[in-house]
Parts: sequence; structure tokens; C-alpha cells
Amino acid sequence: MDDNISENKLKTDGIYAWVRNPMYSGWWILMFGISMMWHNVFLLATPVINWVIMTIVLINTEEKWLLDLYGDQYKEYKKKVNRCIPIKR
Repeated sequence: MDDNISENKLKTDGIYAWVRNPMYSGWWILMFGISMMWHNVFLLATPVINWVIMTIVLINTEEKWLLDLYGDQYKEYKKKVNRCIPIKR
């Protein structure tokens, strides 16, 4: 088991240094790729709609929970790392 999980520490290295929610980012990249592969312009709206919904859900649930759990450490992490777009700041 990962030490961060067993010791209940906030993971901020590896992929989490680039993006706070790598699973969602990967899903949106996959949906965009499938849209392009199928040459279906209408499917390009799917990642955008999903992003809007997930952003609202993440802000109102997961991010509040993490802020309560990790406090200032999570606030600093949020300033440094994007929620869903993997860009190194």
C-alpha cells in the first residue's frame, strides 16, 4: 500500500504535481480522441459538458472534503496545481 494512503498524507508528487484529478483528465482526453477517431463533431461537446458537470461536483463535494481534511496544505496545493488540465505551473 502507498505510504501516503496508510499515513493519510496529501499526495503532491508524481502525476499529482501536474494535475489534481488525473483520472478525470485522462477520461476527457480519451473522449476527445474517440470523437476525433469517429469524425463526429457532435461528440466534441461531450468532454466539455462532462467537464462543466464534474467541475461543479468536485468543487461542492471532493474539494470541500479535502479542505476539511488537509486544511492549509490543500489550499497551497490548489494554488500550485490545476484541477483537471495537466499543466506544470
